[in-house]
Formats: sequence, structure tokens, C-alpha cells
Amino acid sequence: MRMKSLAVKQGSISNNKDAYIYILKSIYSMQLKVVFSFILFLVLLSGYSQAPSFEGFIDYQVEVKSKSRFMSDETIKTFFGYGNTLRVYFKSGKYYRVSSMSEEFIGLKNKENYIKYKGRDTVYSIPDTSYHADKIQIKRNDKTVMIANYACKSIRFSTDNETTDYFYAPDLVQQPDDNPAIAGTEFHRFVTETKSVWLKCITDLELGVVTYTATRVQLQKVDDKLLQLPSLPVVAFNILNLIQPASPKSEKDWNAYLMRSINAELANKYLKIPKGEKSVKQTVQLEFVITRFGTIGEVTVLNAKDVHPALAKEAVRVIKEGYGWVPSTFIGQKIDGLARQPVTFMSSN
Repeated sequence: MRMKSLAVKQGSISNNKDAYIYILKSIYSMQLKVVFSFILFLVLLSGYSQAPSFEGFIDYQVEVKSKSRFMSDETIKTFFGYGNTLRVYFKSGKYYRVSSMSEEFIGLKNKENYIKYKGRDTVYSIPDTSYHADKIQIKRNDKTVMIANYACKSIRFSTDNETTDYFYAPDLVQQPDDNPAIAGTEFHRFVTETKSVWLKCITDLELGVVTYTATRVQLQKVDDKLLQLPSLPVVAFNILNLIQPASPKSEKDWNAYLMRSINAELANKYLKIPKGEKSVKQTVQLEFVITRFGTIGEVTVLNAKDVHPALAKEAVRVIKEGYGWVPSTFIGQKIDGLARQPVTFMSSN
């Protein structure tokens, strides 16, 4: 008797936050790491020097290189709320950072930092979760490099999962009484090791490399108003609440596309019905990238060891040729995201 074959969609597409929540948690940690790196400007000790603390602003060029399989450089930069440049204002151990996408306020309250995204009438508080300094390995390099017309030395801080190179300018001093370092943190170690302001920072993390390079250092008086939070509601920062996941423009059309496009006859060829059974099936679990342009990028088979390679290949082909997606957004900005789709191949007598 000729076997009938059918390729069916198993369940509904998973395009919610759970599809890539583990990645977003890493992004959140990465964001905190880079944001808190700037606190170093605020808490740098100057030893016994009585030179006045730096007051003014520093302009930075920002570069992000993604190491994620699905997030582009621009997506990671969007998560951070960065443009291509940053301006950082310093005064009395407090800090205000502004870019084309966000404003940040550091040192206004103990163990809390604040960010306001452009176009949103909310200020988000971010807790200081810096790790303890006893886990840091330190390596110095006394070779001098010029950055923004200042002679800088470098120092590397390393842990098991990240490395940061700071290029610091001994001529730029911060006094400890302005905003004391937090004992036991990386910031305190940097303070005691360098007693200087850094003009370049290269942070290498699991998801990417973020580089800040100073292009201009301007000593001047800073208006206190820049260091005050705007009169807006303040809520706890939760990156997942700011994301709109990717979704098909029409789930009905997407399901119809899958049903008509998969070669159902492959189930007859590669699936053997066990003795005493009337049917057999295999479900291919797929995870795929929806780029910020709404196109489908890399496709991954999550259970490759459990399904026939030919069926996995066919399921990947159909997903890659798919269309009609609305990309994910973060604070209204289009970003790369993930979706998951199970596809079941079934053969029956």
C-alpha cells in the first residue's frame, strides 16, 4: 500500500522574547559593563596629587564589532543607545553623557545610574552591578601612544569572560573626594593602579567589542543643569520591556507559505514507519534571524542530532526562502531579532 506523506506546521511560531531572552540578558550585562566603564572617569584617584580635577567635556568616536551570530554591529549599538559619537561632560565627580540616541547620568545617586532615550518621556534607572576587583588580572604596558594630543599609557584588566584595555592620560587628574571609588570593584582597582583619566577604552566581551576613542578634550566650566535628571517619571530599566519582537506581517499567510512550500514527499523517503505503527513523524526545531530590514538571515536547526539531515535541510531551505516579516524594535528602533519555528514531517499508511 502506498504511504501518504504530509509536512505540517507543529504549533505556532515562537516570535516572542523567550526565543532570544538569553542573548538579551547578555546584552544587558554588556550594556552595564560599558556604561559602568565610564564611571571610571568619575572615581579616579589621583594619589597624593593636589592638581584640580578635570572639568569639561570629552568627545569620543564609538565603534562596535559584533561577535554574535545574529546581531549586527548596528543592533548592539542600538541596544546601548549609542550613535557614532558621544560627548561626555565631567564636573565634581558627576558625569553626563549624550549621543544621538540617549542621555545618561552617572554619579547622581549611590549605586544607581540613569538613562533617557530620545523620544521617550521616561528616565530608566540602572543598578550598579560591577563585579569585584579580586577577580581581575592586571597587565601594564608603559609604551606611550598619543590620543587627542595627550600622551597615554595602557593597562589591561581581564576576567574569565572579558578583557578591557584602558589608555589613560596621566596629565588628566581626578580627585578622590569628588566621588570616592567603591571599595572592592574594578573601578577602585583602576583608580589605584593608574590615578588618571582614560581616553580610549576597548572592551572585549562575549557578544562583541566596543571601542571608545577620544577625539577632543575640552577643559571648561560645566553648567550644573546638565548634571540634573529631567523632571520625568523614573522606572527600573528592564531591557525586555523595551523590545517589540519580530512577527510575520500575516501569520495566516506565513503558515500557508510553509504548507505549500515544504516537500512533503521527503517523509516517505527518509522516515520508516515502525512495525506495528500506522505513522511516523519527525519535528525539526528551527531558530532563525529576522534582520532589522525584515529579511530572514541565518537559520539554525536546534535539534539536528534528533532528525534526519535531509529533512532538516528541507526545513532550513523553506525558512530561508520565506518573506513577509516585521523586524524587532528596541525603543522604536529596528533591530535584528530571533524567531523559532517547528516543522513536522509525517508519513502514514
